[in-house]
Amino acid sequence: KSRTLEVASANWHATAALLTRRYADALLVDIGTTTTDLIPIKAGGVAARGATDAERLTEGELLYTGVVRTAVMAVAHSAPLKGRVQHIAAERFATMADVWRLTGDLPDDADLYPSADQRGKSGPESAARLARMLGRDASEAELGEWVALARYFADCQIAEIEHAARGLAERVALPQDAPVIGAGCGRFVARSLAERLGQPYLDFAEIVDAAPEAREMAARCAPAVAVALLAATGE
Repeated sequence: KSRTLEVASANWHATAALLTRRYADALLVDIGTTTTDLIPIKAGGVAARGATDAERLTEGELLYTGVVRTAVMAVAHSAPLKGRVQHIAAERFATMADVWRLTGDLPDDADLYPSADQRGKSGPESAARLARMLGRDASEAELGEWVALARYFADCQIAEIEHAARGLAERVALPQDAPVIGAGCGRFVARSLAERLGQPYLDFAEIVDAAPEAREMAARCAPAVAVALLAATGE
């Protein structure tokens, strides 16, 4: 209790430390509802430079972008619709939960927060919130057009993560065959990131030694699982 500042916001380190037991080189990508952790593993050690949130934000090892709570206005300032690119509202009319729900990637139980307009979480309701970002009503376009818009915003978010990941990989000279290891409820983004980087992908759910029915939640709560496994061996 007297040394809380040394471990505050440092649960990501446990996941990376656990992975160094098996992988000499890797890039851990833990994407949750709010943030993305990018932790390089090099030569069997955790190669992160930052420790605090401020340091990690400076080093590009922590991005405040996630698959649920992040406001759409945080990933783009303009967007295409009906052949025209237009500015979007700088308001929290929609979140990335709406985006990833429309693309079909967001797990049904990953979004535990109220929607931006306090309404439901169906596809059409998510489309209505995205339409509001463009100053429009959902009736001004077909659902498929709103899905295409969601894919555009999804690509913008992945591009931001990719930019940071490439910088880290270059900084530590990560080998091209080093795997991207995905954790968190948004690890489907990590899989897409691995494809963009041309690196193999491994899912924490398949790496952790857990019962089949527990693997999904273990991957979503990777830091907690890692702490337990490290503690079990006295590390």
